[in-house]
Amino acid sequence: MDRRTIEAQELDEKTQDPQFWADPKAAEATMKKVREVKGWLNGYKKAEDAYNDLAVLFDFAKEGEATEEEVDAQYAEALKIVEDLEFKNMLQEEADPMSAVLKINAGPGLGSDADAHVYALRREPQVQAHYFQLTRS
Repeated sequence: MDRRTIEAQELDEKTQDPQFWADPKAAEATMKKVREVKGWLNGYKKAEDAYNDLAVLFDFAKEGEATEEEVDAQYAEALKIVEDLEFKNMLQEEADPMSAVLKINAGPGLGSDADAHVYALRREPQVQAHYFQLTRS
C-alpha cells in the first residue's frame, strides 16, 4: 500500500499543476488513474478498519462484554470486504470492466449438466453481488 500511497500523492501533485487541463485527454486519463488508486487505498483502509474492529470485538468477547454472535457478524463483514478486494484484484486488466458472454455447451445427452453449471453460477456470491446476468438460451 505504501507504493499506492506515494502514487496517489504524486498524481495529486500532478493535478495541481496549472497546465494540467491543457491536454484534456491526458488530464482525463490521469483523473481516471487517481480514482483507481484512491479506490484501492479506500478498500485497503476499509479492510484494515474491519480487521481492527474484529480484534477489539474479540477482546471484548473474551472479557464477556460482547457476544459470540457479534464477533461472528463482524468476522463475516471483514471477510466480505477482503473477498471483494480479492475479486477486484483478479479483475484489474484493461478489458476486465467490459461486458462478456459465457456460453456453456454441454454436448449431446448432457443437457442437465449445463443446467447444473448455470445453477451453480447463480449461487456464487460474486455473481449475485455484481449483478451478472445469467440466461438460458
